[in-house]
Formats: sequence, C-alpha cells, structure tokens
Amino acid sequence: GTGNVQGEDQKKLDVLANEIFINSLRSSGRVCLMISEEDEKPIVVKEHKDATYVVTFDLLDGSSNIDAGVNTGTIFGVFKRDPEDTFEECEDGQVVPQCVKTGKNLVVAGYCMYG
Repeated sequence: GTGNVQGEDQKKLDVLANEIFINSLRSSGRVCLMISEEDEKPIVVKEHKDATYVVTFDLLDGSSNIDAGVNTGTIFGVFKRDPEDTFEECEDGQVVPQCVKTGKNLVVAGYCMYG
C-alpha cells in the first residue's frame, strides 16, 4: 500500500476522506493553503491565494486501528493568513516560513472523535 508523510500505511478511507475535505475547503473560497498528513506537499489553492485561512489536518487519526474497532478522529487547526504571506513558494513542496504558523495566528483547533 501507499504511505503518508508519517510513514503510516494509508487506507482507502484515509485517501477518500482527504479528497472530500480538500475539495470542500477549496470550494469554500476562504482557504489559501492546506496541509494534510496524507500529502507530502502543502496544497496551495491558487484560485483563492488571497483567502483568509490556512488549514492543517489529520482527517482520520487512528485509522490504522479501525479494524480493531477503536475510535478515530479528525485533528485540525485553522490559522489566519498574514496579509503579506504569499504561498507560491510552497508549490514546489518546500515548507517556507510563510507556511509555518505560530499559535498567535491560530483561530481554532479541535479534535472530533468518531466511534
């Protein structure tokens, strides 16, 4: 199977959930950059490069244990983009300083548990 950036095996459900979440955030028009555990490179939303938010997420934390019937959950963080930030440099997969946000830019973070 394929692996994510943490070296964990990706399940079909991981990939599907990731695609749905990315498409939903992209179509919102409010997100300029996404960083997912399932993707090696930051996801730049070119059509909304001046949007307000940067979103980080692990959609199905614990998915490697689904077969055992344990809970899984979504971990996420929403950061406010600094108006001077541009993310074109992130397109080559390099995490440049603009991609790394500090806690002062954090708008909301959370964990949703599914069981």
